Amino acid sequence: MESVATTRGLSENWADTKKTEEYVSEIKKLLESNPKIVDFLGEPFLMQDDDSYWKWWEFTVFDGEQWAVFHVNDHLEVSLESQSPDAEGGQRRERQAKAVHEEFPKPCGKSGSLELA
Repeated sequence: MESVATTRGLSENWADTKKTEEYVSEIKKLLESNPKIVDFLGEPFLMQDDDSYWKWWEFTVFDGEQWAVFHVNDHLEVSLESQSPDAEGGQRRERQAKAVHEEFPKPCGKSGSLELA
């Protein structure tokens, strides 16, 4: 596994590997550039209160060792399941990010059509 680095936007206690950050970034780029995938996800969950709202899709993935829940918000950002804030937790999050990355279809060929994993 890659060395551990703190992920932007998360508490200083959370340590994600650079590879985790790369997987999450690639997933966001894939979703942004392929609206068909987002359409396929269907309607997101919606929760709102007086002055704010949250929209998200919720999924599970098997990372080779355990099942994990992950979310994709309406800004197409991936949120992985929390783990212990140490190197082992960071490695588990990397496995989750890799599994999520591998589950989304990838564009292939000059046509840019999507290929399922």
